[in-house]
Amino acid sequence: MRPFTFKLFTMGVFILTLTMMAMFSSMILLPMFLQDGLQVSPLKAGLIMLPGGAIMGIMSPISGRLFDEFGAKWLARIGSGIVVCMLFIFSTVDSDVALTTIIVIHSIMMFGISILMMPIMTMSLNQLPKELYSHGSAILNTVQQVSGAIGTALLITIMSKKQEAFLASHGGSNEVAMTVGVNGAFLFAAIAIIVAFIISLFLKDK
Repeated sequence: MRPFTFKLFTMGVFILTLTMMAMFSSMILLPMFLQDGLQVSPLKAGLIMLPGGAIMGIMSPISGRLFDEFGAKWLARIGSGIVVCMLFIFSTVDSDVALTTIIVIHSIMMFGISILMMPIMTMSLNQLPKELYSHGSAILNTVQQVSGAIGTALLITIMSKKQEAFLASHGGSNEVAMTVGVNGAFLFAAIAIIVAFIISLFLKDK
């Protein structure tokens, strides 16, 4: 646990935790919204998600070069700002939203995550002396898995509670209730990334 004695490493871990929760919000909630809220087939839902995943894969090496050029501080701020905006937009969509709009929003969001995650992980490890590299790497890998699991459970719970509350008070179709539930979960994810953005304001390029 000695890596946590380094302030910037600890800040990077918190940002990574919140970012993973946001990423899982799109990976889990968006396909559910597409299939249950918009009545899209599983194959079509996967194709809608494909451009965002491709962008993240393409941007990974590019974000590494950007980190070498500009450092993690500004990339973290820009990336988290982009993700917050896209999550807020997702929290307002309804059943009339065009599929092309979802593709664009999701792709921009994954672009923001890609220029946020890689620099933060690299910056965090750069804070450690050589003998702690392996411990820092293990912590970051564990954080990604645990935060993904917690984020999934938390966001699904929020979605389900919002959905149940809407059906109990307004009735209506399950599709509308699903949309309300997903909106609430995306709003929570947006608030989490706002916290990550605030933490990024205290980062320093060392």
